[in-house]
Amino acid sequence: MSGSGTAAGYDDGVDDVARVTYAEGGTAAALADGGIAMDAVLALEGMTAFAVPWGTVVAVVVGSAVVGVAAARLPALRASRMNVLEAIAHE
Repeated sequence: MSGSGTAAGYDDGVDDVARVTYAEGGTAAALADGGIAMDAVLALEGMTAFAVPWGTVVAVVVGSAVVGVAAARLPALRASRMNVLEAIAHE
């Protein structure tokens, strides 16, 4: 909530939960779509076995959580330090 008017430096963790939820939702959808597409393409080529690289999948999920939090937290921190009246005056 730091980007929406709460005190500078105040973050109760709810924002992080939302950030991770959005990032992981997108990651899960992309992984599912990619897996379905890969299975269909391999079936067209006559391949029946599909091995999932679980280490890579876990790394992608963890990386997306980190990037999701950073991508939302950095602008929120900047906004929380900004004087609202000065920001309005510049536009």
